[in-house]
Amino acid sequence: RELADARRELADAQVKLTDAQAELDDGRIQYEDGLAEYESGLADYESGLKEYQDALAQFQEGKAEYEDGLAQFEEAKAKYEDGLAEYEQGRADYEDGLASFSSGQQHYQSGRKRYQESVALFEQQKAEGEKQLQAAIAQLQAALGNGLITQEQFDAQVAAMQAQAEQQLAAAQAQLDAAQAQLDAAWKELDEGATQLVAAANQLSDAKDELDRGKRELDRVEAELDDAKRELDEGQAELDDAQDELDDAARELDDAKRELDDAAADLAKAPGELADARQELDDGWKEYRDGAAEADEEFADALRELADGQAELDDAYEQLSELEPADTYVLTRIENTGYSAFDNDTSIIAAISL
Repeated sequence: RELADARRELADAQVKLTDAQAELDDGRIQYEDGLAEYESGLADYESGLKEYQDALAQFQEGKAEYEDGLAQFEEAKAKYEDGLAEYEQGRADYEDGLASFSSGQQHYQSGRKRYQESVALFEQQKAEGEKQLQAAIAQLQAALGNGLITQEQFDAQVAAMQAQAEQQLAAAQAQLDAAQAQLDAAWKELDEGATQLVAAANQLSDAKDELDRGKRELDRVEAELDDAKRELDEGQAELDDAQDELDDAARELDDAKRELDDAAADLAKAPGELADARQELDDGWKEYRDGAAEADEEFADALRELADGQAELDDAYEQLSELEPADTYVLTRIENTGYSAFDNDTSIIAAISL
């Protein structure tokens, strides 16, 4: 029985050793597979990290370019707004100048009309004065013919009337000349004003065209900046998603690294455990062999004892065969003392149980 138990223990130890070896082999395969998968994942992570870093660099470069473009746009917009303000001020000044020109033109036309009326009145008064002078001279001639005045008096009075008429005409002509000079000055001022207004209108037109071109260019640049901003926002979102994916991958790699380290530690301990199992099996075999040798010796002793017992038994049978036949007796229950004793004992037990 001890040998059978030993055999079972050896079989169990062999099974444990085989299982341990299989587990070690499986663990090594799983570790190598896991290591290969980890290294592949690490390579993918590093590749993804490089792509992320490249994309981040491009994003930052694009963002810097966008910010530079935005600063230039804001500067150009400020200049445009300043130019627009100057244009509006110039336009207001032009309209004020145009209003002043119109007012001056009306004033000139009114003055010209008054001057023309004055010229007409002067010509009329000049003609009337000439008539009056001729009439007066005719009266003086009549008086001279009638002997009422002398020739000397006639000449003096005619000269005096002519001088007075000429003086009055000269004064009126001087007033007309002054009015003409004022009209000429007003006309010159109006002409200069008109020239300035035309130049101002041309400048305003050129400025308006330039402002319109600048506005169209600003609108175009602003649209491009808006598109660039949307692309930057989308790029930022993609970078954020990529960063999250990289963070998740890094955590997974850290977990996988810890599992690999644990598996490597288990594999490092496995040879010792396997050696212990093998030593246990070797010790079991040694004990089994020692026990088997001892059992063989005991079995040999038992065989010898059995042989000796068989010899004694054979001697006993031989002695029995030499004995004479025995006498046989038939007894009743009463005559059999053994039965009587048994009956007496049962009666005692029955009495006790009651």
